[in-house]
Amino acid sequence: MFGWREPFLYRECTRCHSLHIAEVPVDLGRFYPKDYYAFGAPRKAQSSVPWLRRAMAAWLVRSPDPLAAALVRSKVEKYPFFSWARLGRVGPGDAILDVGCGSGSHLERMRRWGFQKLYGVDPYTTNERDEPGLQILRMELAEVTGSFALIMLHHVLEHVADPAATLMLVRERLQVGGRALVRLPVAGSPLHREYGADWFNLDAPRHLVIPSVEGMGHLARRAGLRLVHTSFDTTDTAYWMSDYYRRDVPMKQAALPEESIRKRLRAVANSANRRGEGDQGIFVLERI
Repeated sequence: MFGWREPFLYRECTRCHSLHIAEVPVDLGRFYPKDYYAFGAPRKAQSSVPWLRRAMAAWLVRSPDPLAAALVRSKVEKYPFFSWARLGRVGPGDAILDVGCGSGSHLERMRRWGFQKLYGVDPYTTNERDEPGLQILRMELAEVTGSFALIMLHHVLEHVADPAATLMLVRERLQVGGRALVRLPVAGSPLHREYGADWFNLDAPRHLVIPSVEGMGHLARRAGLRLVHTSFDTTDTAYWMSDYYRRDVPMKQAALPEESIRKRLRAVANSANRRGEGDQGIFVLERI
């Protein structure tokens, strides 16, 4: 990402093909500089949400009407949080926690559509907030009190040394019938196999543990959770950035490809997602 080119050793499970870093750097914090992408300031939400927008959001995430589900699928790239809410079986009035929320950009977008009980925690956030409908706190998951209908971890679990322990903390904070939604890179995917150490989503050394699909099932069971849904949301970026890495070009120096190239790679990524071969997964978990 930053072009530092320091070497790190990863080990691969011979059974499930999950990856883990051999030794966690003692000074791991220095690999998260101020210009790390997750720390960018989000666009502020408007103070009030038009009633029609609130009603539309509630219909999209709650309605059994096939039209609502079809609309959510058709707009998943632009408005992914509607899909997350449907997978989590939550509506705008349910309590939702975003673990490792960074600056809170996902939560800000959800609030603009009328979600009313949004909470985010991140031990490194510089965007603490306490406003109607949205609270972002600089803290660890272990410090969180209360329970939630949906707990989201967007590309967070791969950054912790003991993901099973983190999932146990998630389980303890789920309401009865609540769900956890975990998004993260998938080891053993075709893109990982093709590019190896140049795989964009390896992201050494920030990604400490990268489970395979099978490995994610193992982690869930160890935490007292059951895996109830698996899908994929690979993007074109994983393809063209892996190619840049293979050519020894870091992300900070990479030029955005022409739109025609990105369009072609988006089609490739979408096809891989439909086949269940994407390199980024969406996993939904329930308490056993």
